[in-house]
Amino acid sequence: MAFGRIIKNFFGQGESLMPSPEPFAVEAAPAAATIPAPQSAAPPAAVMHREEILDGRSRIAGYRFTARDLRRGERPPAATVLDLLRAEAIANFAQRRLAVIPLGSED
Repeated sequence: MAFGRIIKNFFGQGESLMPSPEPFAVEAAPAAATIPAPQSAAPPAAVMHREEILDGRSRIAGYRFTARDLRRGERPPAATVLDLLRAEAIANFAQRRLAVIPLGSED
């Protein structure tokens, strides 16, 4: 239908196209609605890191999960590791894939 409009405009049967009096004038931008800034949550103290375990044919056989403390740069306490394992649902994941979780002597 766009082609029909062009034909009508060409033969003068459509709406008249008038050039703008100021073709290079900057139009005022419409007022934008103010969007509140997202509340930045505090970064977590510890995260669960996942590494792939490859088999003999370079396919992913499973994953190795290690907890990392972002503030101190060392392994977090055992209670924090257990909380991370629960939060990431590693038990459900381990029912489908091999999951290795290294434990220290204090765990």
